[in-house]
Amino acid sequence: MIEAVATAPEPAARRFTAWPAFTILVAYFAAQLLAAIVVTLVASGYYSPARLEQVAILPSVILGFALGAWVMVRMIRRSFAGRSRGEVFQSLGVSRGSWRAVAAGVGLGLALALAYVMVLIPHYPAPPDQPWGPLVTAASAPGWQRHLWALTALLLAPPIEELLFRGVLFEGFANSWGQARAAIAVTAIFTAFHLPEIRAYWPAIVGVAVVATITMVLRLVTRSIGPTIALHAAYNFGLVFSVYAGNG
Repeated sequence: MIEAVATAPEPAARRFTAWPAFTILVAYFAAQLLAAIVVTLVASGYYSPARLEQVAILPSVILGFALGAWVMVRMIRRSFAGRSRGEVFQSLGVSRGSWRAVAAGVGLGLALALAYVMVLIPHYPAPPDQPWGPLVTAASAPGWQRHLWALTALLLAPPIEELLFRGVLFEGFANSWGQARAAIAVTAIFTAFHLPEIRAYWPAIVGVAVVATITMVLRLVTRSIGPTIALHAAYNFGLVFSVYAGNG
């Protein structure tokens, strides 16, 4: 006689909400801060305090992106434990999207960069004593600093930041508060995230806010971060091209 053995049902996967999404955001920033501390401590043994920030900022940013992305992916796996990779990708919008949507993202990104460079900056030029963050300062410096800044802006920032903001953060906030409130919150946080670099130059703040708004609209319309990555990368490409063109 064969007796049937009852097995307990597998626990349902936890719903991904605002709190785990916010935890991933904090952990990502903590990883970036840790990277900056490590690089600064190492560099301080070789460079004087006067040159320390100039030498250490870009390596710390690149290491911060890498470490932050690693932490984010690890926490995503933990938060979505019990779900298939396809379910996780669908939930976070991790897909290319249609080629038409990607092309629209590229076109919008280039158009926004052109408007910022050709309209806002000429009409509202920054004063000579305008304070900038270290990344913008590096973009104005010749040689390896500018090249590293360009690579960071083109290859690291678009995919990593889009996964974090329009993927993880938006999904968690939307599950807790609805899409409209989530979109507003994510757009505000993304804009605030860039404030240390652009500070008091309001045209740059407007530019970042507009990019954040349109990428969010694209995320809502396409349900994918592929087109938002394309927009982000195209916008950054426009800025990088203008920097190189303006500096020879």
